[in-house]
Amino acid sequence: MTRRAIIVAAALAGLVAFCTDSYPKSIDPIGNERLKAYCRDEFEWGASSLPVVSKILHREALEDLAGGRRDAAAEKLRLAADLSGDFAPPLFTLARVELLSGDPDFLMHLGEGLRRSFTGFPGAAIAALNWSALAVLALSGALFILLAALLARHWPFIEHTIVESCSRRFRALPAKWILPLAAISFALLRLGIGVSIAVLIAVLWVYLAKRERFAVLSLAAVLSAASIMAPASNRLAPAVDPGSASRLLSLVNDRSVNARRLEEIRAVDAHRYRAERDFAVGTMMYRLGLHEEARALLLDAVTVNPSFAPAFINLGNVYFTQGDYDRALAGYRSAVELDSTSAVAHYNIGQAYIKKMLFAQSSSWLERASTLGIETYRAAHPGLEMRSAVVYEQGLPPKDLWRIAAAEGRERDRVILSEMLQPFLLVPFHLLWALLAAAFAAALAADLKLPKERRAGRCDNCGLPTCPACREIIHDVALCRECSAAVRDISSVKVMEVLLRTRRQKVAGSGGRARRFFAALLPGMTHVHGGRTFSGFLLAFAGAAAAGTLYWRGFYFKDPLLANVVEPVWETILPAAILAAVWAAALLVKTPQEPRNYHIFPPEIRSQENGPAKAKAEDSSGLWLSPGSNAPARKKSAPDAAPPPPEPAAARKTVPPEPFPEHFRGSGTEPARRNPRSAKETAHERPCAPAHGAPNRPVQIAEADDFLAEIKKGSSWR
Repeated sequence: MTRRAIIVAAALAGLVAFCTDSYPKSIDPIGNERLKAYCRDEFEWGASSLPVVSKILHREALEDLAGGRRDAAAEKLRLAADLSGDFAPPLFTLARVELLSGDPDFLMHLGEGLRRSFTGFPGAAIAALNWSALAVLALSGALFILLAALLARHWPFIEHTIVESCSRRFRALPAKWILPLAAISFALLRLGIGVSIAVLIAVLWVYLAKRERFAVLSLAAVLSAASIMAPASNRLAPAVDPGSASRLLSLVNDRSVNARRLEEIRAVDAHRYRAERDFAVGTMMYRLGLHEEARALLLDAVTVNPSFAPAFINLGNVYFTQGDYDRALAGYRSAVELDSTSAVAHYNIGQAYIKKMLFAQSSSWLERASTLGIETYRAAHPGLEMRSAVVYEQGLPPKDLWRIAAAEGRERDRVILSEMLQPFLLVPFHLLWALLAAAFAAALAADLKLPKERRAGRCDNCGLPTCPACREIIHDVALCRECSAAVRDISSVKVMEVLLRTRRQKVAGSGGRARRFFAALLPGMTHVHGGRTFSGFLLAFAGAAAAGTLYWRGFYFKDPLLANVVEPVWETILPAAILAAVWAAALLVKTPQEPRNYHIFPPEIRSQENGPAKAKAEDSSGLWLSPGSNAPARKKSAPDAAPPPPEPAAARKTVPPEPFPEHFRGSGTEPARRNPRSAKETAHERPCAPAHGAPNRPVQIAEADDFLAEIKKGSSWR
């Protein structure tokens, strides 16, 4: 039920966040005439796409939506999506508008927006860096919450071990130890989540069950693997650095020419990236109309790197513009030999054959270009059509940009993922695996040093911690110090069971406040404290991810070269809704109480007190008072034996409630559960309806009658 509620709440939160408007930031609005003039100038100077103009149009479309002008907003959103082949928010907004109006095209625009968000060098690198940091933050936060919940669950055993260990050496815990222990605890919290996780693993490992150990070990292994692979995130770092060589060289793909940008690209290291730099500068010179300078630079690029297909295409464009179609064809054919799937090279060859009046050859090459996707390339670079270009340019391929970014990332002294997570972990993330390995080594050493028979266990009656030094075995039942003190010097087994059940009820009723406290503290702690480890981890992971998103206000990194003219509201609504759903699931969960057997002592002990004949009759009667049952029930007889006749209602004796304290499990509305450990004891017992006037308690009738008879006779209990 809890998982279903979480899934439904998350789906509704996602739908509400998707259908929520974004709002424009406070910048001076740009009119349409100026916008058109700016676009015309940019395309004239060689821009193949206009991401900044696309964002401005997106902002104006949001203003139209706020004013109720849906048609005008949809038109601007389509234009904004066409002006930049890498900008995804206009498509998401258009998909939301179409979803609210019932247009089925919203799926197509939503898919295209997702494709744009995760393709291309800068966009894919920034998205991968943000999602990696968020996943690591959520995983480390979930592991910390899981360990904190396990600490709360097993703290009574740890406290019992410490107290018993100190009591054997000291009469009480020395007062001078309290301040150092408190200082150490606060110091561990100040050292961050990383050190806290390691310390909790080392302390808790001895007390964890097999399932809990598997969960902690699995999460720590995944976190350690991510820590070992953290240096690989440096290859993504140049995407968020406006001055990196890979980011500057990528500007030639979708930006126009200006003096500052040209000087920045000229400053790229010529020894390491000579071919790429000459290609970028030569392409910009070609856009400026400086054909001789462009030809010289592009010739240098293909000389340094003879397998540079885009340089051959742009060099052919220079010859094409100069009217030398034979050399242009030679350049295009060289590009086709290097990359047979280049739609731009095939298209340019067809255009060159048209200039030479060879229409048959032109038709075949243009048909091949259409097959390879020249229309897709044209749609992603709207500036080519707006300039009425005859032949198309080729920018730097993404694989070359990734290669340059990887080379730049290897030169970084610090790991960028560690820098992003430093405020939370307070330790270098790429070294966290060593810290976790040391914690597991210490935990295994403690596990081997402390044998199982010396560890603290549970009392068989109340479930509180007890150890070999303080437990007492009474009639083959291990009791804690408090339970054994409650029945000390009592010889009657029935009275002992009554007193032990009374104490069990008091202990069971004291856990509700602790569960409510854990529910309000951190998401998922209640589930883990109640034994639902997997559900608690999922809640903790979702809560940590939502908290990180709220802290970063969406994502850690934004594109540094694009002006953010809108602020999406979903970056606040979606994580806040998920966080609220997670806490609601933690507050509404009902942790079942651990089932306890009604009888505490084995049947052999009761048979010794009652006598063999009476014990046999007691075991064969099978009559129980079970809350919630409406008809008497008896155990099934053997196939060859006749069923016993039902006992008349008048023959049943009522049990007055006065001599009995409230010592039974539960609130009187749920049936008594049987302990699997005492299956033999409860094999011949079945519940039946209580007699008229009897208390709603699972009391065996024969036992209650004998107990009342002893009270009326005034016999001693001791």
